Amino acid sequence: MSSYARYDAGRLATWMNTVWAGLGVPPADATIVTEALIDSDLMGIDSHGLARVAVHPSYVRGIREGTVDPAVAPRVVHEAAATGVVDGGGGLGPVAASRAMELAIDKARQTGAGFVAVTNSRHYGAAAHYSRMALDHGMIGVSMTMGGLGVVPTHGRGRRLGINPMSVAAPADNEPPFILDIATSVVAAGKLELAKMAGKQVPLGWIVDADAKPTTDPDDYWRGGAILPLGGAAETGGYKGYGLSVMIDILTGILSGLGFSAALRTSGAGPTPHFQGALLIEGFRPLGGFRAMMDELLRTLKATEVAEGSERVFVHGEKEFEARRDRERNGIPYHPQVIGTLEQLGTEVGVPLPAPLG
Repeated sequence: MSSYARYDAGRLATWMNTVWAGLGVPPADATIVTEALIDSDLMGIDSHGLARVAVHPSYVRGIREGTVDPAVAPRVVHEAAATGVVDGGGGLGPVAASRAMELAIDKARQTGAGFVAVTNSRHYGAAAHYSRMALDHGMIGVSMTMGGLGVVPTHGRGRRLGINPMSVAAPADNEPPFILDIATSVVAAGKLELAKMAGKQVPLGWIVDADAKPTTDPDDYWRGGAILPLGGAAETGGYKGYGLSVMIDILTGILSGLGFSAALRTSGAGPTPHFQGALLIEGFRPLGGFRAMMDELLRTLKATEVAEGSERVFVHGEKEFEARRDRERNGIPYHPQVIGTLEQLGTEVGVPLPAPLG
């Protein structure tokens, strides 16, 4: 990673908010979007952070092309005691997704559980950014979204499912919270983009080519290939990831009324649905007892005997928090190609990208 320059997160946030302002994004919304993307970078989820800003059709590119409304306010269009639907109005995804998660938390505070589907939104960054919003409220958070059409169903050929991620976050006491954030495909498309930028092959079992044959060349994905469902081939449980991806299509796209991934898109562009949820722990048992038992669970997992060739056993979210501590202290590392897109964006809008650290 020696060729990666590191940048201060605070200076990047100030710069990004200035860029959004020049594109007509209201200040409060700009802060929401910037926080979602830089939070991904701080947690080491590099494929869902500022690498997307200049090139993805849900952000700057979409605003310039007129396919993303920079100033629209999300609206609640259907509501019951514990559920609701938010219409993102074709605006920035993190704004609609955050509004929906806040609504889910409010409903959970009143009823014990809140679930909100989002229609007509856009790419929202990393799912964990939203599931974590519930933690400070003594709740378990759930977030799902529909990704770009990129996954082949088990035993099939060609893309029929979105690269659909999901996240669940649960609070602990003295231990860091449990934070699951996974694609229901073997890998997210952003990881293929990063491998392509770095000129590297990808592990066998991530993708297949246009003939449904296994390949390690990330370019094969853009030549008509597809990503395998989580689990890979049928023999290694790929049908499980296939089913999870369909489940997310149902909870995000069909429940919101927007549609399913194969009918909506051929890429990550266009209307995107989400599904946000919050469960009030006190609606089940005392929060203190839950947190204490979570500590016991996480410590038990981390105390597992380490397999030969491995250094330690992690629990979900642990690597991301360690990345955050490092990157808050030493800066966020960015690939030169990502920096190139940000520098060009800064030149185009007349707001130069801040200099790297050191």
